[in-house]
Amino acid sequence: MNKVAVALASDSSVTMSSGKQILRSFPTAEKIFPFALPHRLAVLHSGSTELLQVPYVVLLGEWHRSLTTPLARVSEYAEAFCRWLEGLSGLFDDASQEAFLDWMIRDYFLSVRSEILKECERQSLPAESWESPAAAAAVKSVLTQGIEHLQQLPSPPDLAGLDVDAFVKAHRQMVQTALDRIFNDTPRSKEGDDLLHRLVAAVVSANEPFSSDADLVFVGFGEQELFPASQVVSVGGLFDNHLKKNFWPYSAVSIDDPAYLSPYAQTEAVNTFLRGYHPDFLTAAHETLESALTAQTHQVNDTAAPETAKYHEELTGRFERHSWEEFVQPLVRTVAGLPGVELARMAESLVGLQVLRKLTRAEAETVGGPVDVATITRADGFNWCRHKSLL
Repeated sequence: MNKVAVALASDSSVTMSSGKQILRSFPTAEKIFPFALPHRLAVLHSGSTELLQVPYVVLLGEWHRSLTTPLARVSEYAEAFCRWLEGLSGLFDDASQEAFLDWMIRDYFLSVRSEILKECERQSLPAESWESPAAAAAVKSVLTQGIEHLQQLPSPPDLAGLDVDAFVKAHRQMVQTALDRIFNDTPRSKEGDDLLHRLVAAVVSANEPFSSDADLVFVGFGEQELFPASQVVSVGGLFDNHLKKNFWPYSAVSIDDPAYLSPYAQTEAVNTFLRGYHPDFLTAAHETLESALTAQTHQVNDTAAPETAKYHEELTGRFERHSWEEFVQPLVRTVAGLPGVELARMAESLVGLQVLRKLTRAEAETVGGPVDVATITRADGFNWCRHKSLL
């Protein structure tokens, strides 16, 4: 984005998967949803293609039809869409919401089960010892750490009106059924089961990511915005007609911030290009520094620890300063001065980097297919520069 226009680019690959196993990819997905004038807006989509088994392309299309006049700010579009979703009680009925809750509980319990078994293996606790106090303590340790982790995460703001404890208590039988099925081959105790029920309440209350989540990027011009802006909202599911969502910080071009360049979804190659280095290189540099300091002092004691931390901080600072001065800042300045056509070319090229990265690593084509490119201006609204249907 700059003061003149927004340029959007997206690949067309959608992947069917089961857990971590990729079943098939299709190069025909629509990930940019345009809005016609008088709206100067588009929505970019990544992540799960459905909300409670209803495709986002259907939901966005119906919501678009319901809009009568342009909204003042791009952020208001995102907020209005979320309110509209919460009002679809006929579509997202109690049965579909409870099915989502049941899936979420089982999905999270499977990951917890894996951590419990790993901890038992680490402590050399075979199945024959699972009735022992040591096994119960191992389970308690895993579950307590899990609850603490979730409690440190921010809570979805609109769940503030939901009495989570009462909600989970009302679904206690659902939780117990999932618990009995998934933890039938792990150490069990009453204290552990109580902690698992508490864990469910913590999951509902926290912005913990799931495979069912989708990121929606609302981008363009509100009716009262001279320069473009974008609002990202991560959508999870619905609990008792409360949408589990998380709004990212609002990004808007202004006199003081004349340009933005924001990659979403799979961004490894794009971020490496923008920063000028891969984060693994910084990790390797820290490991090398740690080895050198340890070899020099022969041991890292309490006296040497603050000095060691200072060297690591300086290393990270040098990486970040060099990245900003030599790569990020020059690129931002360039983006600020580009016309719309050149913005579109840059956006298309950056998506192409990620496609090439997947190709050279011989990985599944989770990024690929034709690259769709579009621009949005305040004068003309949304326009395709390149689209798979026009090839």
